[in-house]
Amino acid sequence: MELFTNILEITIFSSIMILIVLSIKAIFGNKINAKTVSFLWALVLIRLIMPITFESPVHMDSIIPVKPVEVVEEQSPEAAKAEKGFSANNTYNNNFDYGDAQITPSDTKTDTIANSQTEPTSTIFAQFIDYIKSISIWTVLFAAWAIGAVVTMLTSTLKMIFFCGKAKRCALADNSLKQMLEQHKKTICVQRQVSIIECEYVDMPVTYGLFVPKILLPAGLANSIGHEKMSLIIMHELCHIKRLDVLKNYAWLVAKIIHWFNPLVYLAFKTYIDDVELACDELVLKNISEAGKFVYSQSLLDVIKISNKGRKAPVVLSFCENKSKLRERVETMVKPKTKSRSAGFAAMLLAIIMIMACFTTACQPTPEEPVVYQKTEVYQESEAAAKTEEDAPEDVKTAAPVDFKPIEVPEHISEVYDDYPYLSITYDADVVVPETTAYPVTEVSKRVFSEEDFLSYIDLLTDGNYEMYSEWTLTKDDYLVKMTKAKEYEGTERVIQDNLNYLQERFDEATNAVVNPRITNLSELPSDSWVNLFIKNEANTISRFGFERNGNYFSYTRDEAVIQRPASLTADSQYVKNMDGSFEHYQWQQPCEPDISQEDAYAIALEYKDIFGNDLDLYYAETCSFIKDYVDKTTGWQFTFTRSISNLQTIQETGGYSVDPNHAPSYASPWGEETLTITVDKDGVFSMGWQGASEIGSTVIESAQHMDFDLIQERITNQLNYICASWGENQNKVLQIKITKIQLGISMMSVKDEPDIGEYIPTWYVSYSCKFEGEDEELQQIMFSAIDGSYIEPRITNEKLMQMIDPQG
Repeated sequence: MELFTNILEITIFSSIMILIVLSIKAIFGNKINAKTVSFLWALVLIRLIMPITFESPVHMDSIIPVKPVEVVEEQSPEAAKAEKGFSANNTYNNNFDYGDAQITPSDTKTDTIANSQTEPTSTIFAQFIDYIKSISIWTVLFAAWAIGAVVTMLTSTLKMIFFCGKAKRCALADNSLKQMLEQHKKTICVQRQVSIIECEYVDMPVTYGLFVPKILLPAGLANSIGHEKMSLIIMHELCHIKRLDVLKNYAWLVAKIIHWFNPLVYLAFKTYIDDVELACDELVLKNISEAGKFVYSQSLLDVIKISNKGRKAPVVLSFCENKSKLRERVETMVKPKTKSRSAGFAAMLLAIIMIMACFTTACQPTPEEPVVYQKTEVYQESEAAAKTEEDAPEDVKTAAPVDFKPIEVPEHISEVYDDYPYLSITYDADVVVPETTAYPVTEVSKRVFSEEDFLSYIDLLTDGNYEMYSEWTLTKDDYLVKMTKAKEYEGTERVIQDNLNYLQERFDEATNAVVNPRITNLSELPSDSWVNLFIKNEANTISRFGFERNGNYFSYTRDEAVIQRPASLTADSQYVKNMDGSFEHYQWQQPCEPDISQEDAYAIALEYKDIFGNDLDLYYAETCSFIKDYVDKTTGWQFTFTRSISNLQTIQETGGYSVDPNHAPSYASPWGEETLTITVDKDGVFSMGWQGASEIGSTVIESAQHMDFDLIQERITNQLNYICASWGENQNKVLQIKITKIQLGISMMSVKDEPDIGEYIPTWYVSYSCKFEGEDEELQQIMFSAIDGSYIEPRITNEKLMQMIDPQG
């Protein structure tokens, strides 16, 4: 049905263009020249027959607000039964319980004769009715369009065959007419071979023939109107050949076949033919004298007098197609009107607008207000159903029942798209869909941490006997200790020259006259949104806490002198030359055998997760290095927890992301991704990061309908092209993208006008690498809504997205 919907879209935009051209003609009349009018009709024709559109920031959708059309799909019989309380998995029970006696259908008396006569008929009729019900309105409309198109094509073809058969029996014109033809070919520069024929089948001069043009003249016309007038008529027909009007008529025939149901197309063609005749008249008048103009106008009148209703094919051109326009043509010749440059300029300006608005599709939308997740029709139907349920609590949304249908996907995709100038996209990707019984949309609310919460977290993660500082600055002696220790390993893989240079610079700048500001309560901290707090415990270790006032972010590091390096961020594939020192130093930072078992570390992580009241689920566990003062390394574990609903989870893969303001994502999240990261070493919890904290709410829709995966893959390919093609173009190199994994999960999107509410929606996570030949690859990840295929970015907030799109605010 995509073909039919594309045709409908094209016919709508073409109709708008037709109305614009007709309006221009009505407003400006003869003040614009025939070339400009022909150009406008050419735009309309191209839009009618061109099956593709191009991307542009200006599109009809952005000019004319279009209300979404709600498409209601026909219910299957199984869905109808489910709505009435029957389960699709229920089987019919053939045993009827009548008190103590159990009777089966074989024991009941039936009218065998009646059943044998009526059952087949009723069954066939019922099947026929079910089949009729299963046909959607779109199928019916598509079938009607296809039948109409075939009928229009066959009718036009038969007319053309009949006309050509008649024309073949006509005789070539005499030498005097041939001489006129050759003379005028030189005058108006026509290089093609043209035949001139006299025929009793036509009663008006006609031009036809796509590859070998022919001019058909009514038999005896030259003797009736005279030599001079006949010469001008032949020049007029040659003008049609010079302008390739027969070829354009064939294109219009294709347009009428495709858009046979649109009356504006027929009106446009009729008006176009009139304008073609005026354009040919204008061309003739440029090549004749002032006296000849009067003779030419008289030739029009003479031909009309002897002509009857034309008998011709759909793609031939008559000397005077529309007799009602004869007066206008004659007046134009005798009293030509002055053309207006301003009218022509206005017409061309409208033409540019038509090209940008009706020949293009919109780019990824650039929001004009904080971006929100717009609910689809399925979404709206579910909420409407929830509002009509009786006895439902006012503060709870109940989702409408939706039949679950697992999405169909290939297990693996191996495809290459290398037809882009500066981009090659390769799919070598597994498609992962977790087992589930629903694809829900779930509401969550922002969990705001209070100062009391932060103080309780500090107490839980420290020994309870501590001092608080708003800042912590190391002294010159502190840096001397670190530098002395680092120099002991100079020349080994543990320390690189950049480390030593950094310590030397800090030592040179430092002083021993340091007084770190101590505080007794959180109100003494700076009033900034994000706050850092330093804790000094009995062992003189400095811990760092970070939190957001009136927010849902919290972080903790037991010893700020220690750097942690999880395995996923220190893999060999992540190494970047000139940024991470030598490869040997980079490898040394990778975790080795942990000092604590995974089971023991996970038990500690779960204990603290539960104490903090966190309800996220484990996404993955990996080893993690803890490196102090660049030289001492131990190994523990890092656990990452994310939200999981119906076995669909927020996915945390290694990889960065970038946002192109010209192709920005459609939606972002209200407060960033919700994750909890806990690292554990042999001494217990080393660090904790809880961001985007939220509380699960109601189910908005039990199981959302998914966009077909083929369309999702098309969106992925197109969006990567939109975003990355310019990178290669800027460097005049081919950027190689390799998609390695496509996984179904969930992500949190914003809800309009609800800054503290989010909704988890089913999401496709696409992992890929990109690189230029001979350079290191970069791991990336991009997300798409599984419901409507829109490009989304849950890793950034609405506010940040808007700043990227419009840095000036």
